[in-house]
Amino acid sequence: MNQHPCDPQGAMPKLADVLKRTPADKVIVALGTNSLPDGTTASPIYTQMANMVRAKGACQWIGPPVLNPPQAIGWSSHKRGSVEDLQVSRERISRLQANLDGFYTSLSAKVDGICPLVDSRPATQSGPALETEDGIHRGTAAGRVWAAALSNQIGTIPARSRTSGGARSTN
Repeated sequence: MNQHPCDPQGAMPKLADVLKRTPADKVIVALGTNSLPDGTTASPIYTQMANMVRAKGACQWIGPPVLNPPQAIGWSSHKRGSVEDLQVSRERISRLQANLDGFYTSLSAKVDGICPLVDSRPATQSGPALETEDGIHRGTAAGRVWAAALSNQIGTIPARSRTSGGARSTN
């Protein structure tokens, strides 16, 4: 049985529980492609989540990466890569990619005033970080390039102190 690393019983833990039991100077919320809606509107739950994370202290959000529709491989429940599955997969990934800009605008409006939002699109739109295994998921090499770029970007955004009332600190 696969277990989620945050919960010994394998159940997906609630964010409030994770925040309560995990000591941290800064909380970083990273969204992947599964966070993208079929439209462009980020869920209102993200504002609630950002407020919960912010209550813990310094926080940042990382938005989802760009997708790579030409690298879609197609999936079905029984076989991989059939022509029909490949077409459906490319269309779905293309739709998600087309909605990404609008999603970022909506997400920024919901969380950026609470926790700074890091845009991971520039780090994943070209070069090695664009390479995916299936149009969506980065492999090890692409993930390392993406992580290095985000690490640099996160380091340049000032953290907010818990007592600053949302103002950016100078540390």
